[in-house]
Amino acid sequence: MLRRAHASAQEEQAVIDGINRTINIIDRAETISDVLTVGGVVVDVVTGPSGEAILIGAAAKASANKAIKEAFANQLKQHGVKSLQRSHKKITRRLNEHVQKLDELKASGGRISSVEREIRTFKRQIEVLDDIFKGL
Repeated sequence: MLRRAHASAQEEQAVIDGINRTINIIDRAETISDVLTVGGVVVDVVTGPSGEAILIGAAAKASANKAIKEAFANQLKQHGVKSLQRSHKKITRRLNEHVQKLDELKASGGRISSVEREIRTFKRQIEVLDDIFKGL
């Protein structure tokens, strides 16, 4: 039971109900990294370092994509298009390796959160690179 100084039974039950609703949403998702809409806000559900579910808002994802785009823009400026093409090829290869590793971990019951996180990162990087290539 949740403990908090001066918390009423009604307040405790409201917290428990909220946690149970979140668990039900996560249970209905096919994978923990599914994109869900919660309360009208698009969020990404990811697994935290201790296995807890963390909801990442759309603004945080946009900020991460902006940082990736800036890094690739600097790479383009300093090293040229061929460098970006090599990066795209390498990231695609690493994505495929991680997808295979994820399947193996799921089959063996291993921890998958870090592999899922890396897969999301690789996908974002590939999306940003594709957008850059479209603009060239």
